[in-house]
Amino acid sequence: MSHEDRDPTSESRFPTAADARRGDESRLTAIRLLRDGVTDLRRTPSVLLAMVLAGLAVAVVDWVRLVDPAPVTEFVGLTGGRVTIHYGVMVTVVSGTSTPLSALAGLRPAWLAWVVGLELLRNGALVLAGVYGFATLLDVDATASATLRYAGVFGVFAALRAFFPTYSVGLVAGVLFIALFLFVVVRLVALPALLVTGASVSAAVGRSWRLAAGHGWSLLGVVAVVGLASFGAASVPVAGPVLASIVTALQVAVVAAFVRRANGGGSATRR
Repeated sequence: MSHEDRDPTSESRFPTAADARRGDESRLTAIRLLRDGVTDLRRTPSVLLAMVLAGLAVAVVDWVRLVDPAPVTEFVGLTGGRVTIHYGVMVTVVSGTSTPLSALAGLRPAWLAWVVGLELLRNGALVLAGVYGFATLLDVDATASATLRYAGVFGVFAALRAFFPTYSVGLVAGVLFIALFLFVVVRLVALPALLVTGASVSAAVGRSWRLAAGHGWSLLGVVAVVGLASFGAASVPVAGPVLASIVTALQVAVVAAFVRRANGGGSATRR
């Protein structure tokens, strides 16, 4: 059956984790998913190229933002003496600069439009690269409606990061928040891939939540490896976003591999 004949939102296409395990006796581990992701990138280098180009766009915006008069906050990375798991549900590249929302209020209209335009360029490049990567690896058509839904959800997550930045909290509260954060991230790992297949936002969230059941520790391992590698790569001066984009391409490939395994429990290589 060709992919044009399949309904990407149907339950039969994406069964539960239990169904996937019945179809594949070998255990689904983080190492296996990461290995499948690397294999897929080697077989489909255009996905890696698309994400690297998006990383280059992020780097160019960073360089421009560092010299224009609009206030920015620079990414500190490993030089700040801390390590962070930087994993975005909607695949993104760690940016070297960000603009505090409080700084936007004092900008002249021309500079405000300039900053907004650069942010749209940066995020637009990431959206297009992500959609292309998932559509290519999952062998589906990237329709305009699916792309718009993907971009909308991407924008929601970007707004959440902007409106709710990281704050210092107590040890107990911090541990509880991290545990809750990781639980939600693991459950939503498949969300961007499902959006590209044409599923509605609500259907993609529900399907991703169900697919993650039974694979929590494996997906947590993927989140930890990808998140730490992304943070480390982004910490490299100047070339950080480009290097981090390679890790992001691996994230796309791993998520696609997970969705394909949940789809049939067979080989994660593209058919």
